[in-house]
Amino acid sequence: MMTWITVVLTPLNMVFDMMGENTQEQMIWLVWVNDISWCIEIVLSFLVASPNNRTLKDISKAYLKGFFIFDVLATIPPMITMQSNPQVNLLKFLRFAHIGEMFTPFKKLVDCIMEGAIAKKRSDMFQLIVLFSAALLFGHITACGWIAIGTSADGWLTKLQTLPEDEGGDAQFALYEPF
Repeated sequence: MMTWITVVLTPLNMVFDMMGENTQEQMIWLVWVNDISWCIEIVLSFLVASPNNRTLKDISKAYLKGFFIFDVLATIPPMITMQSNPQVNLLKFLRFAHIGEMFTPFKKLVDCIMEGAIAKKRSDMFQLIVLFSAALLFGHITACGWIAIGTSADGWLTKLQTLPEDEGGDAQFALYEPF
C-alpha cells in the first residue's frame, strides 16, 4: 500500500512544486505518514521471514543485498531535510524499485474472491487487474511528466499562461479539441 501512495504522491508533489504551487503544505501530513511507514517497513524487513530466508541472519543479509539501499536513500534524507529540499525529495523515486510488489494484495484478493475457480481463470483475472492498474499508473506518471516539461521556462504550459486572454482561450481549446 505504501508503494501505491508513493507512486501517486511523489510525482504530484514534484510537479506542483515545480509549478510554484505549494501543495506540500496541504499534503505534508500524508508525506510524513508515508515516510514514517517506510521507516517502520525498513525495520520490519529485517525481521520478516520468507520461504528462502528463515533465520534472522539470512533475512538481514537478503534485505541488505536487496532493497535496503533504495529504501534508506528514499526515506532518510528527505526526512532529515524536513521534506523541504526538492532535489533530495527526488530520491523518493527510488521507491519505484518496489513496483513489482505493488500487485501482491490484488493477487491475494483475487485468490480469495475466486476461491473455487480454476487457476487459469484466477491468473487471467489477476493479469487483467495488473494491466488496468499499470495503464492508470503509467497515465498518471506520464501526465505528471508532461506537466513538468510544460512548466519549464520555455515549456508549452508556461507559454499558454503568458498569452493574452483571447489568444490563451483559443490555444487551450485547441489542446482539448482532439480529445
